[in-house]
Amino acid sequence: MRARVPDESGYVVNSGVRIHYEVHGTGQPTILLLPTWAIVDSRHWKMQVPFLARDYRVITFDPRGNGRSDRPRSPAAYGDAVFASDAAAVLDATGTEQAVLAAFCSGFGWALLFAAAHPKRVTGIVAGVSLLELTCDAFARLRKQVPDARMLLVTGPRIDPRLLPDIEGMDKRGYVPDLFEHLACADAAIVQGGLSTTMELVATGRPFIYFPLRRHWEQQHFVTHRLSHYRAGLRMDYTTTTADDLATTMRAALAEAGIRPGYRKIPRGGAGRAAGRIAGLLAG
Repeated sequence: MRARVPDESGYVVNSGVRIHYEVHGTGQPTILLLPTWAIVDSRHWKMQVPFLARDYRVITFDPRGNGRSDRPRSPAAYGDAVFASDAAAVLDATGTEQAVLAAFCSGFGWALLFAAAHPKRVTGIVAGVSLLELTCDAFARLRKQVPDARMLLVTGPRIDPRLLPDIEGMDKRGYVPDLFEHLACADAAIVQGGLSTTMELVATGRPFIYFPLRRHWEQQHFVTHRLSHYRAGLRMDYTTTTADDLATTMRAALAEAGIRPGYRKIPRGGAGRAAGRIAGLLAG
């Protein structure tokens, strides 16, 4: 069942690949909701589209490799720059000169690539700082109780670390290469509810706090269910969490740092089994 029927839909061909798009609403400005990955179609925005379309013009499109878009076989057809060029093709096809870009996960990288290539067509990129601000406030309170506490705060390349307060003991970075290595040796971590990062923390046996995105089905249900299966992570709700609440939970997570959490073990060899099944499908 669809949350909202599009006002307009169609296909645009980019480098020989058909990309399916939809347009909802007629207000201004136009908001382009980018795909998150090639493995998920545009329906992951289905809870946001009806709300935004009340006041704005909203465009979504299925990433190449999923939904109603084509599935090219060449790995080169799935490069980051190619996804960014698909966004440009969709804006051209819908007669959109400028748009606000909204995305997360892989989509943020594509949004940045598009903005760098077409700066005059981007009126803004949606990026959230609220959880980062809450974390800063909570860490300042934690420092009063644990004076030698230290934190590496990674904002991501879309948010200027200078927008956040300077707190003693906190190192703010926009980007950290090989972040998983830092997470693997951290005493504790605070993350959003993405599957990749949380499962990396489970695999390395690190205590962590996670905040699933509101109205995000995968993070609210699938990821939470999987973490519950592994008995991992301290789940918190951003809408009801105060800085004092988070500081208290941070202390609880740090208390587990000296002992290995009792997570269930992750079965090994999954990548090999998946590759074998995919190879069988391709050969069959």
